[in-house]
Amino acid sequence: MPTVLENYIKERLRHKAVLLMAHVVLGYPSLDDGMRLLETMVAAGVDVIELQVPFSEPLADGPVIAGANHAALERGVTVRDCLALAGEAARTFPIPLLLMTYYNIVYRFGPAEWAESMAAAGLQGVIIPDLPLEEGTRCYAALRRVAVDSIMLFSPLTPPDRMRRIAAAGGGFVYCV
Repeated sequence: MPTVLENYIKERLRHKAVLLMAHVVLGYPSLDDGMRLLETMVAAGVDVIELQVPFSEPLADGPVIAGANHAALERGVTVRDCLALAGEAARTFPIPLLLMTYYNIVYRFGPAEWAESMAAAGLQGVIIPDLPLEEGTRCYAALRRVAVDSIMLFSPLTPPDRMRRIAAAGGGFVYCV
């Protein structure tokens, strides 16, 4: 059964050949600037925005995004600050917002509490790049229960049988690295 995010993407693709997803590190350069940046992106026609929760060791990110993560953390940005800003943005902007975070943050919350926090904020999906399919059963089930899509990842080197399992486990879309 298609999710809200999947339906949104399919509908947008009826009107546009290519959709644009942008990325913002929450709290960089500041929380207030982040809201203004999101407003600018939405006004410019961005279709989906990935909101990254700053993390001390952002392994899936290059040096620019890692630097933004570290700067936000040095300014004292917390996970709760990020969830509050994401919730405000979800109430303000008419496009899907996804959260990108690392599993350590989800683990500290607990998968069920994390999923409920995301749903309460009005977020459509989550990208957890360091949570393999085989190790994320509890987390992915908790997200499904609250209708938040797990955006799964695979690379060009992922074997076709694994691609099928990954695609079946997630929702919204598949993030090709």
